[in-house]
Amino acid sequence: MTRGGLSELLWWGAAIVMVVSVGVGCWACCAKEYRYVPILSGSMGPHTPKGALVVTEPLRAQDMKPGDVVAFMPPEPWTPGDGLPMVHRIAAVTRDLGGAVHMTTKGDANDIPDPWQIDLTDGAGTYARVVYQVPYLGGWIVMVRSVGLVAGIGIVTGVVMPWNAVKRTPRVRRRRSAGTVARGTASGS
Repeated sequence: MTRGGLSELLWWGAAIVMVVSVGVGCWACCAKEYRYVPILSGSMGPHTPKGALVVTEPLRAQDMKPGDVVAFMPPEPWTPGDGLPMVHRIAAVTRDLGGAVHMTTKGDANDIPDPWQIDLTDGAGTYARVVYQVPYLGGWIVMVRSVGLVAGIGIVTGVVMPWNAVKRTPRVRRRRSAGTVARGTASGS
């Protein structure tokens, strides 16, 4: 196999692996209800640094325990304007005299717990446990989301297409005949 043929084979192999990976990721997201949450602040550092992307799975309110890192929507007036859930660690789960169950959360890098308590008594609300994290990917997701999907695809295409064109451009080589002398060399000194 020629060098160019091997290069093209590797290119297509990488493209197929990428398409399959995206497909499996989409399937996992839909079938298992996994969700992806970008980390926009440093409140969970160093465990989960700013710019990371966390993968979460659904978690029932009655299964929450101190130490779990969870994604949730804080109550008003602390609800984020961007609509993204907050990711913090459960500091405590308490039960008051009336039987109500409350969750207190805290960012790992914060000195004090969050100013809210979330009522878990009726099991209402959507909660998810962090099961995996990918460093740096969250920042890229936020950038593409803010610029827009079309612009993100355009940027990727704008980088990949010229690179591909350069890689596929045939190189013209000149052959020197045996009787010619390269310029700049001294002969017969």
